[in-house]
Amino acid sequence: MAKPNFFIIGAPKSGTTAMAGYLGGHPGVHFCEPKEPCFFSTDFPGQQLVATQEDYEALFAEAAEDQLAVGEGSVWYLYSEAALRNIKAYDPQAKIIVMLRNPVEQVYSMHQELYHRRYETEGDFIAAWGLQESRSAGRNIPQHCKAAAFLQYSAIASYAAQVERLRQIFPPRQVKILLFDDFKADTGKAYRECLAFLGLADDGRQEFRPALESRRHRLHGLGTFLINQPAWLVRAKGGFKRLFGIERLGLREMVAKYNTVTAKRAPLPEVFKDELKEHFREDVAWLSQLLDRDLSGWSS
Repeated sequence: MAKPNFFIIGAPKSGTTAMAGYLGGHPGVHFCEPKEPCFFSTDFPGQQLVATQEDYEALFAEAAEDQLAVGEGSVWYLYSEAALRNIKAYDPQAKIIVMLRNPVEQVYSMHQELYHRRYETEGDFIAAWGLQESRSAGRNIPQHCKAAAFLQYSAIASYAAQVERLRQIFPPRQVKILLFDDFKADTGKAYRECLAFLGLADDGRQEFRPALESRRHRLHGLGTFLINQPAWLVRAKGGFKRLFGIERLGLREMVAKYNTVTAKRAPLPEVFKDELKEHFREDVAWLSQLLDRDLSGWSS
């Protein structure tokens, strides 16, 4: 049975879904479906889709023998304090791909994603940002949030310590770090760099459709139900499929597609945007040193 040997580990809302899709289309790559099993982030148990190594490896069972790059893309691994050491114990030679985005842009996009998933119930980002201290004390945690740490927007987008931890666990030859700015400016170049990092030949891909980022529910209550289905319904669907020999019903996907609307979000107020830039200034400076890359534009 094939085992994963490369991991796209984050950060969330930094182009990882698009890159996973591009790599998954390469003939030499088998990419996990679903993209984010979150198996190794044992400090976020509510986010794990599978509980055992056997079930985890079964997700890669369809990999062909000539698909030498087998991967997954759980974007909370970089933020997790447990995932990277768990991956290292699983495969010391694993290759790690990281994608990082301007933290001011990332936290705003992250809030919308969490709100869409109903991990977040405060629809106003400025108000949600202001709740971080109380939430770190265990208050104001939404019912469906899989981990309270997901609501700490500042910590999620403070990348320097996360990159430092990564480098203490994996040697540089096994790590590829991309910036969302570069990925957006020349997607083909970033894609080919990842192929080279994985030891794969360029497949000549020229089309790079962007992943849809801004989305919301038509009916928020329906969205909550679809994302957080009660256990009795999950069991009932499983029994129905077994009884009639059906692998997939597809009803949830159809309803979710209808209930999802893509819409461009209003920009952050400039005053608050400046506050965020100042908030992340020291971390951006530290990250600049770690990557040997001038990132001062993120704070100016």
